Amino acid sequence: MLVASALLHAAPSGWNSVVQCRRDEGNIEFTAPWGEAGAASILVVQKSTERAIRLDLRANGWKATEQLPGGYERPLTALRYFPPATPDPERADTPITIKFRENEWSFYVDGILRGIMAAPFALPGEVCWPQRPLFSLSEPMRFRPVPRAAYTTDFMIEEGAPNELYPWNIQLGAWGIHTALQAAVERPETDQKRTKEAPLVPDKSPNFYSLKGGGQSQDAIITTGYDYFDNYHLTGALQLENGEAGIVFYHRDETPPTPADPDAELPAPDPAKADFYAFTIRMNAPAPGQNELRLWKQYRGQRTVLARAYTPLYANQWYQPGIKAHGNEIICFLDGFEVFRVTEQLPVGGKIGLFANTPISIRFDDIALSPYTAFHLHDAADLRYNTLHAEGALVKALEQAEAKAAGDGLTLFAGAGRDDASLILGRTHNRNMLLEDEVTAHGTAWAVGLIAGWQSPQKPHFRFQIERLDNQTICSRLLRVSPKGDLELLE
Repeated sequence: MLVASALLHAAPSGWNSVVQCRRDEGNIEFTAPWGEAGAASILVVQKSTERAIRLDLRANGWKATEQLPGGYERPLTALRYFPPATPDPERADTPITIKFRENEWSFYVDGILRGIMAAPFALPGEVCWPQRPLFSLSEPMRFRPVPRAAYTTDFMIEEGAPNELYPWNIQLGAWGIHTALQAAVERPETDQKRTKEAPLVPDKSPNFYSLKGGGQSQDAIITTGYDYFDNYHLTGALQLENGEAGIVFYHRDETPPTPADPDAELPAPDPAKADFYAFTIRMNAPAPGQNELRLWKQYRGQRTVLARAYTPLYANQWYQPGIKAHGNEIICFLDGFEVFRVTEQLPVGGKIGLFANTPISIRFDDIALSPYTAFHLHDAADLRYNTLHAEGALVKALEQAEAKAAGDGLTLFAGAGRDDASLILGRTHNRNMLLEDEVTAHGTAWAVGLIAGWQSPQKPHFRFQIERLDNQTICSRLLRVSPKGDLELLE
């Protein structure tokens, strides 16, 4: 109670603390009366520094401003808005979600992405509601901590598991664990007597277990995970002879319609009407000598193909489809090679899974799920969005970057000068980032390098610097740079 009271009294004037965000990453959720004139405002206060960011959410846009001492405000410009395909319907209880992640904060209306901004700081913190709000919260605002999704399986049956498929759940069709021993028994060339005398066992047979699903040319879907899984890299291996099969992501159960009778029980979700995305392989597609890769989605019972390509593929060969999904982008891979990159306003999150629609059941194996953090520098808009600080000749280079974008990446041109020029990317709370750069320098004396650990112009940082001192001598140094520009050689 003492901690809660202290945080409550620390809320800025005109605001009341309504929820504590005690983890680094998570979602806040509330409902709002929404439509073409929908609007809401919140204040996010960082616990460690008491920095405060005001978010004004609107049906036709959003903005973020940092609240400064003395009543001043500073607009935050690293912000993007994605308009809805159709106007928001008038509702008294539209779900609103705000996601806090290390690199970005994002805003969702009824589960669909509406805006992204570069994260100004990291949680923990508190969320405040106006003392004179546009509307009152019908239920208490909630904060849900969201761990980064990570999972691997070769479908070995877990000891003590309630069933052989645990933690997978069948949504549609037939699924079951398949073993190398079963495969051996099914092959006509197998010595059945020898198999009975010395059967294959898991500890002496690699890939002993796999998952089998599909058959009867009907949709079969199996899922695992939680609805809040997001920003992930998913891969899975499959062996396909005929039909269609692949991986499922951002799977969310159907929201059943509310019964007319308020006392009636809410019906169970229909698995056939779930919303999800799928990246699949189709064998025997209608193109001579070709088969098809497809990225598609099912939304409210309707299926839409987002991308497709015909390519030579071989029946009964093992293939590994994979996806990276984040914010408003899906990247699809086959055996590690990129095949599609699609812009799509993804939902808040969703489970992972597998899909099959095949005449006979097929095998899946080696499912891997890992976190995926997108930090793109493909074009000038990406570069400006991710820039935290710039000075010297690189300020002008950043302004003119639009015309300097090369076909294979972004090129910045910094003119010669005696003063230091620097460009700081990311945010001060970012961790575990790798930056590589290719530099072409001209002249007989120059210095270029990479900066790390930058917090502000008033704090020291590190610089890995490569210098040309004369026509022949080139050296590299790791330096600590003081706020005054003094250099300390570290290595």
